[in-house]
Amino acid sequence: MAATANFICNASLPPQNHVFDSAKSAKSSLRIVETLVKSGPILSISSSPIESLRRGDWVKLICGASFEDVVDVRNLSLVYALAGVDCIDCAAEESVVCAVNEGIEAARGIVPVRRPWVMISVNDDEDLHFRKAEFDPEDCPPDCSRPCENVCPANAIGPSSHGLNASSETKVGVVTERCYGCGRCFPVCPFDKIRVVTHTRDAAATIVLLKRKDVDAVEIHTSGRAMTNSESTSLGQMPLPRLTKLNYNNWSIQMHALLGAQDAWEVVEKGYDESDATVNQTANQIKALKETRMKDKTALYLLFQAMDESGFEKIVGATTSKEAWDTLQKVFKGADRVKQVRLQTLRGELEAMKMKESEGISDYITRVQTMVNQLKRNGEILTDARVVEKILRSLTENFENVVCAIEESKNLEEMTIDDLAGSLEAHEQRKKKKNESLEEALQAKVSIKDKKVLYTQNFRGRGRDRGGRSNDRGGGGRG
Repeated sequence: MAATANFICNASLPPQNHVFDSAKSAKSSLRIVETLVKSGPILSISSSPIESLRRGDWVKLICGASFEDVVDVRNLSLVYALAGVDCIDCAAEESVVCAVNEGIEAARGIVPVRRPWVMISVNDDEDLHFRKAEFDPEDCPPDCSRPCENVCPANAIGPSSHGLNASSETKVGVVTERCYGCGRCFPVCPFDKIRVVTHTRDAAATIVLLKRKDVDAVEIHTSGRAMTNSESTSLGQMPLPRLTKLNYNNWSIQMHALLGAQDAWEVVEKGYDESDATVNQTANQIKALKETRMKDKTALYLLFQAMDESGFEKIVGATTSKEAWDTLQKVFKGADRVKQVRLQTLRGELEAMKMKESEGISDYITRVQTMVNQLKRNGEILTDARVVEKILRSLTENFENVVCAIEESKNLEEMTIDDLAGSLEAHEQRKKKKNESLEEALQAKVSIKDKKVLYTQNFRGRGRDRGGRSNDRGGGGRG
């Protein structure tokens, strides 16, 4: 490990130099690294990161969960991959992940070292690792000595961070890509102009990154607090209804309710317009657009999470939740022609339904309502009156008397399915109780008869026994 440490120190370059700012400087810098490697041999590392974990000498390079300067990230990844690091931890941003992998491949082009893991960092709430400094340079007083520039270790504040001349009149604030939220600048500002900006990694973008072959691990920063149902659903903690080939109708109802609870159903149903997003818009309109985007991405993420593998492949190319939802509708519900065929089939099944002799009235009505719901989801218009008439026509003979009573005393046009179910269930309960009382009476009668027969037999048996014993004793005396 000593040789590795020496190599890291010698090969590391100051971040502000930006080694790969051009193709020419990139080639020159690679030659410098190659020379360093040849002049000072490094350890030949062939073991996997898992073996390093088992041995207890696993090493990770932390680029920073908020550090997004792709040039420095690429340089660091190159140097530390050559040094034999086991894992490179970076921000969950596509450009940053690409920079890490470019640095690793550049290192492997110099020396055939084994590939370290690439880990992305995500969060579910405010976290020190996911913050940045921010201030408006126009708010800085002319006499400010700008101590924030001196304390920033990432050169993320001031003209030098943009490659500007110090005498330039251009006022520079915080370079977002270079700031990793160390917090050193917050207390030193004499005018208290620097504010903290926290951010949460976009869930939909993160899941896309995790499906890449060049991302090997994820580090989750969580607050550990008790989350509300809506928050836990957004983060995948609550089980989502899973779409399969057979359950689209029920799944769509559940997802409709879930997305409504997330206040995202409207954007799924209607979508939103991104054209000329920031042209001639007020600050409030821009803020509203950002909130709509967030709702759309949340909904898209939830739809991704609710898919099985085959379902995910169908919507993986969708960029909005509306596009994904519309795609699923077309796939699972079919075109209008297919829809009509399905309606005809369902109508026939409903018409053919009849109550079974062994079936309870509650179970039968549930079976009818399930079929009715399927018809309605496919566009059929069914009133309660039609369903009530269907149920009354298809009951067993046990309900013949109550059906006649309902038809004569009730207005079927105004009767709801729940009203009908209540009347039929009450009749079923009364009949069941009557049958139970009759059965108990029959059993009692049979029991009394059995006891009487048994008593008669026992009585006759005892008489014969006494007589027999008397005769025996008498005969003995006479003998």
